[in-house]
Amino acid sequence: MLHRVSNNPLDLMAQSNAGGHEMWSHVNAVLRAILDIAADASDTEFHLCLARGLADALGCQTAFVGELVDGERGVNVQTLSVWSAGEPVNNFQYPLSGTPCEEVFRTGFLKIDRDVSVRFPEDELLSQIHAESYLGAALLASDGTSLGHLAALDNRPILDDESSETILKIFAARATAALELRNAERQLRHVESNFQILFEQSPNAVILFDPDTWRPIEFNDLAAEFMGYTRDEFSRLTITDLEFEPDPKGTGERIARIVESGGDVFEALHKTKDGTPCHVIVSLRMTIWNGRNVMLTLWHDITARKVAEQALEVSERRLQSIFDSAMDAVVIIDSGLRITRLNTAAEQTFGCDSSSVIGQSIEQFFPGSTLARLSAEVQTSISAEAIWAPGGLRVQRTDGSTFPAELTLSQFHIDEAAFFTLILRDVNDRRLAEKELRRLQDEKQLLKEQISENSRIVGTSPALANAFTHVEKVAVTDSTVLILGETGTGKELIARAIHEKSVRRDRVLVTVNCAALPRDLLESELFGHEKGAFTGATQQRRGRFELANGGTLFLDEVGELSAEAQAKLLRALQEGEIQRVGGEETVRVNVRVIAATHQDLAGEVEKSHFRSDLYYRLSVFPLSLPPLRERRTDIPLLVDHFISLCAKRFGKPLSGFNDADMQHLQAYDWPGNVRELQNVIERAAILANGERLSLDGSLLQNPSESRGDPGDDLDDVTRAHLLRVLTDCSWVIAGPNGAAARLGLNPSTLRFRMQKLGLTKP
Repeated sequence: MLHRVSNNPLDLMAQSNAGGHEMWSHVNAVLRAILDIAADASDTEFHLCLARGLADALGCQTAFVGELVDGERGVNVQTLSVWSAGEPVNNFQYPLSGTPCEEVFRTGFLKIDRDVSVRFPEDELLSQIHAESYLGAALLASDGTSLGHLAALDNRPILDDESSETILKIFAARATAALELRNAERQLRHVESNFQILFEQSPNAVILFDPDTWRPIEFNDLAAEFMGYTRDEFSRLTITDLEFEPDPKGTGERIARIVESGGDVFEALHKTKDGTPCHVIVSLRMTIWNGRNVMLTLWHDITARKVAEQALEVSERRLQSIFDSAMDAVVIIDSGLRITRLNTAAEQTFGCDSSSVIGQSIEQFFPGSTLARLSAEVQTSISAEAIWAPGGLRVQRTDGSTFPAELTLSQFHIDEAAFFTLILRDVNDRRLAEKELRRLQDEKQLLKEQISENSRIVGTSPALANAFTHVEKVAVTDSTVLILGETGTGKELIARAIHEKSVRRDRVLVTVNCAALPRDLLESELFGHEKGAFTGATQQRRGRFELANGGTLFLDEVGELSAEAQAKLLRALQEGEIQRVGGEETVRVNVRVIAATHQDLAGEVEKSHFRSDLYYRLSVFPLSLPPLRERRTDIPLLVDHFISLCAKRFGKPLSGFNDADMQHLQAYDWPGNVRELQNVIERAAILANGERLSLDGSLLQNPSESRGDPGDDLDDVTRAHLLRVLTDCSWVIAGPNGAAARLGLNPSTLRFRMQKLGLTKP
C-alpha cells in the first residue's frame, strides 16, 4: 500500500495549474516552478516537486524519481520521491530485476503504451496501481554516469507518442542539470569540510599568505602557537618578521622565483616570538582560495632533528678525534675483508694514505698464509665477542717490508651489516717499549735510592735536634710552613721531611725554585697558562699548583716572587683557587704549601718589597734552620756521610781526612753551609790519589779571614765570599767547574745575586 505524507512544499504547483494555458505553456510554468522551489528547497522537497510536476505535465496517475542502490538480493531501486493519485506517498525500495526501470537504466529511455503490467508481471508496483502505460528516462550526468531516473505510469495511454517523449526528456534534462548542481554543491561542501578539518588538525603549521604583501590571510591555530604568538598578533606579521636574520632583498627575490615557478620546498631558519631559532622545512605552492591567488605554505618543525644532527656531528668529530689519536693502528673492514676506514696510526704503520686503500682488500697488507689466518679469525669472531691473536702474524707495508704484529679483532653491526675492527700493534715496538719501561723502572729505583741517601739529614747538635722537634710537630698538620735559613742549610731536605711525615706522603711533592725562573715566566710555571696566552704558548699547560693537587708544593726562595705572583699565591692560599695565565676559568686545588727563603722577609715587608698579608699566610709556622757554623759538632758526621756517597758514585775506596784537615773543616765558618761542605768533600774525592783525602789548597786559609769583620752585614759577607769563589774559578759561572757548581747554585740564581750585589767581571 502507498501511504500519504505532508504536501506543504507543493503550493507553487497549485498556482501553476490555475491559469488553464495551453500544454506547452503549462509545461514551462511547471518547470519554472520546479526551478524556483529548487533554489531554497531541501533535496526531498525538490525531488517531490519534480515528480508532481512530471505527473501534472503528462496528466498521468503516478510519477517518481529513483536511484540505484545495493540490496540483499541484488540491485534495487530506491525512490527519492513519489507522486500518485494527486498525493505524495512514502518512498520505498524494490528490486530492479524484472521491472521496466531495468531497461531504462540499460537503454536510457523506455515508453510502453499498453499492457505494461502484463509485460512485467514481477513488478508489484504496476499491479498495485493497475498500470497500463509506462514512460521512463535515465538522468545521465555529463560524464555519462547515471544520477537516477524519472518514470511516469498511468492506467491509460500517456498523451501521444511525440509530445510525451519530448516532455519527459525536457524534465529529465532540467532534472539532470539541477541534480548535477546539487551534487556539485554537496561535493564542494564536503571538500570544504574536509579541507577545514585537515587545515585545523594538520600536524604542520598551515598558512595562506597574500603573495603581494606576504601577510597571513588565513592560518591554523598551530601556526600561531608554533611561533609563540596569539592569532591576533600573528595576523599582523609579515614573512620578514618571522625570519631569524631578515634579508628583505633576498626574501623578495626568493618570493619572485616562487611566484614564477608556482612553488618550492626548502629549509629555512625562523624565530619564535622570544627570538628562539627554529628550523623548518617550508613547502610553498601557488593556489586559488575564495577566488584570489594565495601562497599556501606548510611549515614542518625540524628543530629537534637539527639539534640531533648537530649533536651527532659533534659526536662524530669526537669519535674521529679519538679514532685518529689512537696510538695503535686501527682498521675497519667489512665481511668481504675490504677496508672501509683506518686511522692515522694505521697510515703510518702501513706507509700509505687512506684515500688510496679505502674500498680495497686487506690482503695487500696480509700476504699468503697470514690472510688465510685473518679470514679464519674473522669467521671465528662472528660467534665471539672479541679475539686476541698475540703475535705470529706478519704484516706487510706498502714498501714491501714486513713486521710481526699482534691483533685484536672485534665485530659490530651497522644496519644489520657486519663490520670488523682490527687493532694492530707492532710486536717490535712493544718489545722496545717493554725494554724502555724496564730501563725507566730501574732508573726510577736508582733515583729513589739516591734521593733517599742524599735527603738524609745528618747531625746530632742541639740546634738541629730542636729543628727536628718542630718538624715532627708540624708535619702531621696541614699548616703552611715557612722555612728560614741561609743558603745551603738544607731547607729543601727539611721540606721533604715534613712531606714524608704528613698524611700527604703518598702524593707528590713538587718543588719550585722561585729565584731560578725569569719573573715573566714564573706565573706560568706556578699557575699554568692557556694556549695563546703569550708568545710561545702553543698549547694549554698545567702549572705546578695543579700538578701538586692533593700533595705538597715547596716554594724555595719565595722572596723572589713578583708582586703579581704574590697576589695569585695569596688567593691560592686563601681560597684554594687558581687561574691560568690568559684564562678565565677558576681551578680548585688542594695543596699544602711549604715556603723557604734565606732573606729577612719581615724586613722585606717593612720595605714594601713583599706583601704583608702573604707573609702572615706563609709564616703560620716559621721554622729556622741553624747555619753550619752553629752546629760544628755535626761537621765530622757530615764529612763521613759525604765521603760515603762519593765512594759509591766514583767507585773507589775513600777513608777520610787527617786530623789537621778535620780541624780546619771544623774551624771554617762555611758561608755556603752544608752545600759548600758537600762541594769541598766531592772536590777532594775527585783529586784524591789514594784512600786518604786532603783539602784543596784554596781552602787552606785563616778561618777568621773568611768570617769577615763582625760589623759587616750579611750582604757584605756574601759579596766577599762570591768574589773569592768567582776569582778562583776565573769568573766562569756555568759548567761543572764553574762558580755556580762550586757554590751549589743555579747559574741564573748566581747571576741574579751578582747583579744584586753589584759584582761584575773586571
